Amino acid sequence: MSNVFQHDILATAADLESATRRVRAFLEATPLVGYDRVGTDQPLCMNGGDVRFMNRIESAVAGNRRLLTALLAELQHDGAIRLDDLAHLPQGYQSKLFHVIAHILDGFFGIDSRFYDLDENSHWLTDGRRRMLARNPEQCWLVRVRAALNGGTDFAGRSERFRI
Repeated sequence: MSNVFQHDILATAADLESATRRVRAFLEATPLVGYDRVGTDQPLCMNGGDVRFMNRIESAVAGNRRLLTALLAELQHDGAIRLDDLAHLPQGYQSKLFHVIAHILDGFFGIDSRFYDLDENSHWLTDGRRRMLARNPEQCWLVRVRAALNGGTDFAGRSERFRI
């Protein structure tokens, strides 16, 4: 069984080839994700001068927000309603949900990262990155990655409730 993941990764570089090399090096080095296969979808890669650029970023960031909202709802479904409840999460499924939520908020790349800013280590488009995009759009590249991971990735078969 192979799971395929799609990411839009933003990187600063002089050209697409350099941006793609940076993204590949990052994916090879990140300790949190070890894909079996990684490729780029060249026709969907673009720099900040492309008229579709901001729409693609906004769509991908919205995907991150939907995932975060769904994970929080799943945690609430399992009884974590108040912050105090986090201190009593049982180890296992619920603590893993919280762990993934923390990674998204903290800027750690993961298999569910729809958008990731490599330079800002962020799942969001920061104010600093917006300023850079306004000043030097041609140096900001959005690299579409398709990656495959062999084996199961769901949380004990329960991911269907929060998959977006």
